[in-house]
Amino acid sequence: MAKNRSGEPKKRKSRFGLFLLIYVWVLLILGGIGLYKLQDFLNAYEASQPKYVVEEYEGSLREAPSEAARCALEEIDSRILSDEEKETWLQERLAEIHLSKDASLSREDHQVYRIRDAAGEELGSVSFEPVGQGKYSLPVWDVTEEEFDFSASYRTREITVPSDYAVLLGDYPLDKHCIAEKNIPYAALEECYLHYKDLPTMVRYETPSFVGEPALRVLDSEGKELDQEDLNEEAFLDRCSPEIREKAEEFIPKFIDLYVLYSADIEDSYRFYFYQLRPLVQPNSPLYTRLRMAFEGLGYTATKDVSLDRVDINRITDLGKDRYLVDVSYATTVTGSEGPIPMEDHVLLVLIDNDGTLLADSLYYL
Repeated sequence: MAKNRSGEPKKRKSRFGLFLLIYVWVLLILGGIGLYKLQDFLNAYEASQPKYVVEEYEGSLREAPSEAARCALEEIDSRILSDEEKETWLQERLAEIHLSKDASLSREDHQVYRIRDAAGEELGSVSFEPVGQGKYSLPVWDVTEEEFDFSASYRTREITVPSDYAVLLGDYPLDKHCIAEKNIPYAALEECYLHYKDLPTMVRYETPSFVGEPALRVLDSEGKELDQEDLNEEAFLDRCSPEIREKAEEFIPKFIDLYVLYSADIEDSYRFYFYQLRPLVQPNSPLYTRLRMAFEGLGYTATKDVSLDRVDINRITDLGKDRYLVDVSYATTVTGSEGPIPMEDHVLLVLIDNDGTLLADSLYYL
């Protein structure tokens, strides 16, 4: 045995402590590796859950429409709504969407979510399924199917206009295929339809489906765009050339004055005024016949005096074929046995342009 300088035997150094230290370090390293692996697996497992794909899809759809969403609007004619306008509408529509799971259609390997807007209206659905294997053979989820249906937001409009007017939806002119009904009569011309042919009528347009707010525009027969307040039957009917209007404004007061005096038959004067009226009436017309037939009922009135106080031309309508319908209101004061009585009358008068001269063809009381 080896001895030290004092002659005593040397003591061996214990290696147990060293081995123990090494063992502890090995355990720590292995434990660290194990914890890392476990944490890595847990992270991979968590990342393999479908909820992350769902959240990512929801966020991306809020940022920009998917191709499936764009395709859902392909049936909207691009002449009505451009691709840029469709994109803008989709972005606004999808900006606040949220996804809700449809438990009735979902299973472990197939998740179905409903796409709803902020108000809860359903816009479509999206399906997620495992499409492969990732780390640790965990499933990788992705979108497998998208369906969008914006038909609940589709709109159509209809409008009734004269048959010679044009209608546009935005900048898109509606053609004959958009005419849902033809030959719609004017209520104000009801009496005229019984006695005249080829009178103006209206048509009813129905627009194709659209989204958003494209304006419905109406152009008259001369291509002038009309204001909204002029899109009514009253405005449609009040149209004729300035020349005819000028002639009518000169003709009507003179005719009405003679007609009132003829009808009043003061002191058996109807024949005198009939011959005054005759040059203003179309020969062999309904009005001429009516004036002649009235002879039998005249001659018995108690009217002592009559005065024409006011004549208002409410509208003049071009009926075509040199015919014009004038809506006239006039006021008179009739003096009889009970003294003067104010009267109001409203008539429709059909005029014929006979070689540049207006003549009365028929008269209807309203």
